[in-house]
Amino acid sequence: MPGRRVAKLRDVINKKVKRMKKIVGILSILALLIMNGCSEKKDITDVGTHPQDWNNQESPQFHGELVKEAGPESCQSCHGVNYQGGETEISCFSCHSNYPHPEEFREALSPDFHGPYLKNVLNWDLGACRSCHGMDYAGGDSEVSCKTSGCHIQASGPEACNTCHGDFSNPGQIAPPEDLDKNAAHTAIGVGAHQIHVSRTEVTVTYRCSSCHPPLMGLNDPNHIDDTPNAEIMFSVLVTDSGRLNPVWNRTNASCSDVYCHGAFQFGSRPITGNTEPVIWTEKGDVTEKCTFCHGLPPTGHFGQGNFTTPGSCAQCHGSVVDV
Repeated sequence: MPGRRVAKLRDVINKKVKRMKKIVGILSILALLIMNGCSEKKDITDVGTHPQDWNNQESPQFHGELVKEAGPESCQSCHGVNYQGGETEISCFSCHSNYPHPEEFREALSPDFHGPYLKNVLNWDLGACRSCHGMDYAGGDSEVSCKTSGCHIQASGPEACNTCHGDFSNPGQIAPPEDLDKNAAHTAIGVGAHQIHVSRTEVTVTYRCSSCHPPLMGLNDPNHIDDTPNAEIMFSVLVTDSGRLNPVWNRTNASCSDVYCHGAFQFGSRPITGNTEPVIWTEKGDVTEKCTFCHGLPPTGHFGQGNFTTPGSCAQCHGSVVDV
C-alpha cells in the first residue's frame, strides 16, 4: 500500500509540474510579444513622432511654422545638439543644408561664423538666405531680419559691396583693405594699391572700380561671382587712352604696364610723352613725392623746357597738381 501511494503522489506532482511549465512558457511568449511590440519602430503617425504631413509645406502640420514657434532647439532632443541625427540618426541637413544655423552663426570670431560658410560652402549664393529671410533680407518667413542689430544696415543688406570688400563698418569704403581673405597689408595682392587708386590726391583723381574691373550691375552679375578664383581685369577707355594703348596686367609679378595712368601718355603736336615702365601693384609708394614716377623732369618733348627742371618751376603752370 505505501508503495502505491508514493507512486500516485509522484504522478500528481509530475502533472502539476508539467502544467506549471506550460503556464510559464505561455507567459514567456506573451512577454516576448509585448517587448517586441514596444521595441518596434513607431509609425510616423503615432504620438511622439512626426505627423504624416510634417514635410508638406501646404499642410497645417508642416514643421516650418512649428519649429519657428518652438525654436530649432526643440529638435535637438531627437536629432542631436548639432542637428546631425542624434538618436534618430536622421539629420536635419538631409533636407535643407543651410538651417538650422549653429548657435554662433553670427559670432565673427567663431569657426561657425556665417561669412566663411557663405564663401566656402555656398560660393556667395545669398539666394539661400533669401529663401528664409525674404527677398529684401528684412525677415521673410523666418521673421528674423539680416539688417537689425547693427549688422547689414545698408539698403541692399548683405548685398552691399562693403560686406565683402573693404571696411564692413564703413559703407563708403568698398575697396581693400580688407580683401576677401581678410588681408590688410599692401603686400597682399588682394589689397595692393587699391586705396591710392580710389582716393583723390594732389595728382590723381578718384578712380572707379570699373576703371580696371568689369562694370557690374549687382551681386548676381555674371561678371561678378564665377568659377574663376581671381578678380577679372578689364581696362576702361581711360586706361587704354581710348584704345590707343594695350595695357597688360601681370599677376605673377603684380605689375601693370603700358597704361595711360602711369606714363604711357602723349599729347601735343610735338608729342610730350611719359615713362612707360611697369609699376608694381604691391609696392607702397607715394606718387605725390616723385614726379618722375610717371614722366621725366622735365617731361620728354615738353615745350619751353628752359629752366623748368624743378617741381617749384612746374608749379608756375601746374599749380593745381604740384604740391610744393
